[in-house]
Amino acid sequence: MSLPSDELPLAVTSGSASETSNAVSRALQIVDIVQEILEWLCPPLLTLSDYLAFIPTRKIFLHTALSCHTFLEPSLNILWRSMHSIFPLLKLLPTECFHERNGEYVSTNLSCGDTCP
Repeated sequence: MSLPSDELPLAVTSGSASETSNAVSRALQIVDIVQEILEWLCPPLLTLSDYLAFIPTRKIFLHTALSCHTFLEPSLNILWRSMHSIFPLLKLLPTECFHERNGEYVSTNLSCGDTCP
């Protein structure tokens, strides 16, 4: 079923292709619009099986984040939100806060100051 031309969006019914392209380019420079588009590409990750099914898609968000400054923040938001565990985040902290010992992350007592091991 197609819409009559008088019911089509203005961008489709009038203006040149370059005007429409410019409008799309301007819209994709707005972070909130990009975030909304990317949210539609990221399914809710409620279970482990949801996350495992999403793993191949994570690379798409990484590539999107690296492709354009406007896409960086929305893509990274999704990547951080869809992490399978907290351990990659712990690896970003200084070794004074957490360190790995025998395959486990151990919290260093920060209140002891310079006497921490």
